[in-house]
Amino acid sequence: MITATSTNVYCIANTHTSQEIDRLLKELSGCVLVGASSDVQTAAKELASVNQPIILLQFDPTRRDANAIVKELREKLPEAKFIILLGEETHFWSSLTVKAEAYLIWPTSWLANAIDVVSKGGVWLGPYITQYLLQGDGHKLLHAVSSTLELPKSLEILSNREREVLKLLVDGMTNKEIAEALNLRLGTVKVHVNHILSKLQVEHRSQAIAKLTKLRLVN
Repeated sequence: MITATSTNVYCIANTHTSQEIDRLLKELSGCVLVGASSDVQTAAKELASVNQPIILLQFDPTRRDANAIVKELREKLPEAKFIILLGEETHFWSSLTVKAEAYLIWPTSWLANAIDVVSKGGVWLGPYITQYLLQGDGHKLLHAVSSTLELPKSLEILSNREREVLKLLVDGMTNKEIAEALNLRLGTVKVHVNHILSKLQVEHRSQAIAKLTKLRLVN
């Protein structure tokens, strides 16, 4: 059940979906559907005067401008939060660039939970999408992505410890953060970083990261 004193929800979807969402929201205390439209331009105008809205967007992967819609709305409404309603689990990948606060398969009985979490500043991934990613076909794709995080064989000139340090460098960690993560002295990390730069024949860590990126692409 929604616990916020006032949660303004706006729906960008087809008429049937909007009507169903309106019915569901009327059962939630403190949650109000302030408007609905299937057109983003209309939505942007109507949302201009809405305070911190949660926008429910019915995602259509066949529309090339789907991600552009969210980008445009985020620019106009920086305080808005988005819940993406997907038709099926596989649509999750094409909707990722939206970088929304929540993703759900629609229709769903979990909408109230998602709105509650998002309204409090959290993020939500629907159970069916989670199952798809952790136990279903989506897991194969996640595993394939994780395998690309390994360093290319062409970096075998680095020691195991240097490879660990390089991975953390790529993650954007400072020397101090790397020292804490690997339980090393700061001076030891600096030595490893210097060795890495020397072996990769670069002068700065940014150049090392750039070189690693090129090697990954080649491999």
